[in-house]
Amino acid sequence: MERNYQKEAALANKKNAELQEQVFAYQALYDDAMQKLKQYEEGSEENKVHIVEADK
Repeated sequence: MERNYQKEAALANKKNAELQEQVFAYQALYDDAMQKLKQYEEGSEENKVHIVEADK
């Protein structure tokens, strides 16, 4: 039985494109989460400073 390499390559390229879209979507989610974490940590540091100053 003869294999259709062009068809297999086209299907592989389509699947690759779908996976790349998922990678980009997850990367965007990750970047957003890391940015929010950084903002939270910076806010936490500011809150600690205010708490220490209030205790003085």
